[in-house]
Amino acid sequence: MRKPSDEATGSKSGGYEFGAFRLDLGQRALLRGHAQLPLTAKAYDTLLVLIEHAGLAVDKDTLLTRVWADVAVEENSIAKAISDLRRALGDDARSPRFVATLSGHGYRFIAPVTRRAAATDSEGHRFYLKGRFHLAKRTVADCRHAIAAFERAIAAGSDVAEAYGGIADAHVFLGVQAIVMGGDAPSETFPRAKAAIARALALDDRVAEAYTAHGQVSLLYDWDPEAAARAHTTSLSLDPQNAAARHAYSLMLSFLGKHDVAAAEMEHALRLDPLSPIVNTNLGRLFFHARRYDDAVAQFHRTLELHPYFPLAHYRLALAHESAGRCDAAMEEFRAAEELSQGAPLPVAGRACVLARAGRREEASALLASLERLAKQTYVAAPGLAEICLALDDHDRGFEWLDRAIDERSGMLVALQVNPRYDVVRRDGRFDRLLEKVGLWAGRQK
Repeated sequence: MRKPSDEATGSKSGGYEFGAFRLDLGQRALLRGHAQLPLTAKAYDTLLVLIEHAGLAVDKDTLLTRVWADVAVEENSIAKAISDLRRALGDDARSPRFVATLSGHGYRFIAPVTRRAAATDSEGHRFYLKGRFHLAKRTVADCRHAIAAFERAIAAGSDVAEAYGGIADAHVFLGVQAIVMGGDAPSETFPRAKAAIARALALDDRVAEAYTAHGQVSLLYDWDPEAAARAHTTSLSLDPQNAAARHAYSLMLSFLGKHDVAAAEMEHALRLDPLSPIVNTNLGRLFFHARRYDDAVAQFHRTLELHPYFPLAHYRLALAHESAGRCDAAMEEFRAAEELSQGAPLPVAGRACVLARAGRREEASALLASLERLAKQTYVAAPGLAEICLALDDHDRGFEWLDRAIDERSGMLVALQVNPRYDVVRRDGRFDRLLEKVGLWAGRQK
């Protein structure tokens, strides 16, 4: 055990941090994240005395002198204050994480404590909010800016568990959503997400954001739908009003073919965050998965009215037009997504698929060749190349790229059963074997 360390000025306007909690001296409040926890005045004063003596035994006489000076004290006053304190902290007297009872000697605060000044807390919180601001944009550059901001928040000692959860989100986005706009190889980014999740939950096992990220990694990289469902259920039980958690859970349901319940969850997420570009876009994506192309197009247009420069919305609108046979409209939207994403690989692959289906095979093959050359220099998601080959009726080459996608554990493979581009090979035995390797749809392949 250790006493509080003076990492800041230690002025009375500051406070103490331990685990996921912060004792704010200026507000006389106990906070978890940004939520103030209910705590009586005497329980607050008791906690303050224990923290000021962290690692040391505090006897009952000391507590009576500091907390109940010149006040009539009932026999069980200290015990009641300790009980209220443990309830607020979620602590257990039999297996304490914070307040230990020393039989015959009083109590001891056993968790590591850091002293912070209010200015540090405020600065760190601004970095945390800056990280969330960048995450909402979901571009490669913004994901990297978000990671840097979260790291600054951690260094300042503010929102530490939540900041690790944000870092995990950023790496998930780099591995999946940001593929349309660039992104990193799954083998690079998902292990980093796992490490950040572990740090977040070690600090506070009730951080909903960390469980949401865990659910995404479990599905998109580990291909373990049971673990993903458990993580998402835990996240939603901790924070039922978290739009990002419902959004992620909804996508998982959609990939598994549960379209109606997936749409209900996404609409719930949209009610919670009606202006979110990604939630608006992915409501349209769910309609696309369910082959409701006109509904998907209408939703993507609604999204683009709110966010006209959001590349993902243009990209997914293009996919809907392509599947509905509207090649010119699809080509226009793929070009918009390509321009807004500064030439990211998948919008280029989308143009190649449309060209192939329109009979412009030479142009499609030229784009495929350019992407294959690019794949030797940087990460290009293998399924995107496979889909061009399938559009060119080169199924053997398409399955070679899909085998490579298995090796790289591409998150795009979780959409195999809801992606219309694979309709041309659903009767091919190699496609059944591909589904078995990913393993999400046991008993659903046929």
